[in-house]
Amino acid sequence: MVTVQVELSGTAGLKHIISGLEAARACDDEKVFEALSGMASVLDDMKCSLARMHEKLDPDDFHNILRPLLCGWGLGSKPLPGGLVYEGVSDETLEFSGGSAAQSSTLQCFDEVLGVEHEPDKKAFLVRMRDYMPRAHREFIQALAKKPCLRSYVFKRQNNCRKLLSAYNECIKSLQEFRNYHLQIVAKYIISPSHKSKICDVVAKQGTGGTSLMSFLKGVRNTTGKSSIDT
Repeated sequence: MVTVQVELSGTAGLKHIISGLEAARACDDEKVFEALSGMASVLDDMKCSLARMHEKLDPDDFHNILRPLLCGWGLGSKPLPGGLVYEGVSDETLEFSGGSAAQSSTLQCFDEVLGVEHEPDKKAFLVRMRDYMPRAHREFIQALAKKPCLRSYVFKRQNNCRKLLSAYNECIKSLQEFRNYHLQIVAKYIISPSHKSKICDVVAKQGTGGTSLMSFLKGVRNTTGKSSIDT
């Protein structure tokens, strides 16, 4: 339920995303500033929600009992890389990615509106994870991707309104800190328990969505930080 709380905390950012884009179109620096400030606050709230993982969840229980159920079938996922036959549904093997934080609609919205550009292989995975989102969420992210991002607006206006630059960079900092905190969660609940687990080691090193776990997460975090605009 913590992941649900994280997404719920993030929904407050939608109004700031929309108002920010509308303000940028109207060249209203003050309202863009307010929107960026609101987004940073929401991202900080999402991090606080994620921190609730520590309250009642034991790392060994998560790793050994819950996490194996989140692994997908096929698409490189282990332990069934060839997929799974769903009797009564299909005679052919079906392949699905497992549950993944990359399926977060909220985080991908922030990436698009803030103009965060991930490396091609990681971007491709994030786009594929949209197939597991509700259609309305996926279409909203696609619509955001077609609009000029706030990074472009801030870059053009930074000499006229310096506080815009500060507000944008604060947003990027909050997004990067959220992803860095997620890395700490992964280390506690997956990496550390895997050293004493009986579960196949390859499952521990691989994300439930099928990625190389730590490499993917560190890469996404690092490209987020690189999106800040030099002052």
